[in-house]
Amino acid sequence: MHSILSASLLAALTLCLAPNVQANGCNNHPPCPPCPPHAPCPPHTPCPPPPPTLQCDAGGPYNVDAQAGVVSVQLDGTDSSGATSWHWSVNFPGAFFDDANVPNPILTFPVACDCSLNVTVNLTVHRDNQTKSCCAIVRLRDHLPPVITCPEDGKLTCGDDVSPQALGFATATDNCDTHVQVTHHDHLIFPQCDAQRAEYTIERTWRAVDNDCNVATCVQTIDVVKRVAALDVLPGACPNTYDRGSNALLPIAILGNFDFDVTQVQWSSIRLYGLDCAGGPVSAHSVQLADVATPFVGSGCGCHDLNGDGRLDLVARFNRNHLNHALGLCNLPSGTAVQIIVTGRLCGGCEFIAQDCLVVQ
Repeated sequence: MHSILSASLLAALTLCLAPNVQANGCNNHPPCPPCPPHAPCPPHTPCPPPPPTLQCDAGGPYNVDAQAGVVSVQLDGTDSSGATSWHWSVNFPGAFFDDANVPNPILTFPVACDCSLNVTVNLTVHRDNQTKSCCAIVRLRDHLPPVITCPEDGKLTCGDDVSPQALGFATATDNCDTHVQVTHHDHLIFPQCDAQRAEYTIERTWRAVDNDCNVATCVQTIDVVKRVAALDVLPGACPNTYDRGSNALLPIAILGNFDFDVTQVQWSSIRLYGLDCAGGPVSAHSVQLADVATPFVGSGCGCHDLNGDGRLDLVARFNRNHLNHALGLCNLPSGTAVQIIVTGRLCGGCEFIAQDCLVVQ
């Protein structure tokens, strides 16, 4: 019995696996239906995103130039994520919005002066049953610089007081700030030619800054000149005849007087030039202290033959070959008067200048 059932099952399975083949003795048997395919899984449906978190963002800070009259500024609350409605408010006398219920209204408010101030604006946003509030600052800023007035320019001799206490301070006024900060900075300019009276020029830049960092400047010019000494070429002789062919050193005396102490001269600083640096500099060959001459009172190339006056002088001697070459004296006609300049530095740091003439032979 078990053998017969097994054979029958085997035959049925064979027919199912090959439905289009007809078994012997089963010509009237219909073909087996196809095996059902495996049903696919249904597509995954993603979860809906959570509702956005409501945030309030009033933008800013907003910077506006302060000016007397009416000032307008456009606000921006569009970065308030999740918001579906907006409402702006401000607590400033006379201020108003063109539409307080839009994300980016225009705020207009009156300004009595052109000084700086801050105005706070408030924003409230809604979404469904959520509400958030925030605020922003509108900064009105004064952009008018102070009005600054410089002290008068000055001209002084080296050694004089060049401080603001002696020459004056700049003053400044401002449309808003009653305590303008005023400072100064000095820039020294030295002349290109040392054989000139000017020792240096001070460019004193005054700077005024108000409490909104607006700046105004002015420049005070202070000319500082060298001290003047008396000079005598060939002391004790007049006229000052210069022999270009002599091998002797040329003596030139820097004369001492009641306001010029020759003992304060730094010997190594002594230099000789032509007028306006037309030749030179030539250094002294030797220097010594002696009372050899009396200052000449006059102008131009005048001279006298007076010797010592009881005051100590400083005698510098120069090599004539060096002078001939540096000043181009060999090329000048005999009898030509040449102005020479002698400069040097005093122990206190100031420079001096002295001038005389020689007549080439």
